[in-house]
Amino acid sequence: MNRLMAAENYDTESFRKVMELNVTGTFLVNREAADRFLIPKRSGKIINFSSVKGFLGADRDYIAYCTSKGAINMYTKQLACEWGKYGVCVNAIAPTFVRTPINSFQLDDPFFYKSLTDRIPLGRIGMKKDIASAAIFLASEASAFVSGHVLVVDGGLTARQ
Repeated sequence: MNRLMAAENYDTESFRKVMELNVTGTFLVNREAADRFLIPKRSGKIINFSSVKGFLGADRDYIAYCTSKGAINMYTKQLACEWGKYGVCVNAIAPTFVRTPINSFQLDDPFFYKSLTDRIPLGRIGMKKDIASAAIFLASEASAFVSGHVLVVDGGLTARQ
């Protein structure tokens, strides 16, 4: 979730709502899964969702979103450290833009779209199958020794930073 607003105009309630959904929501789901299933079984996988905006600042309007996704990155690493003793792998996926109903207004703007894809070495935005493939890897046995990692799925965008 994001509320687009310049940092100097961001109100406390909007900031809280973004943090509540993105960070507290992730915390609550992880805790419930761990308490009910993963810790008692002493195994399992958690995949949190972050964003490249957890690593990169934006020109404007993303103060709460970038902050919340940076928090998810650190939360994921900390949980991996704490829950490894239970055999639980904790990772996150950090994609760049993938078309959704929430961001279509941005991606439908030809200037925005071109400025975005011009910065991505692979020359396109992410597709749902790109994220699904990353999730399948992190959920599979192929990632049995991967924990505390934030897998960036961005076509090379952050490689340029």
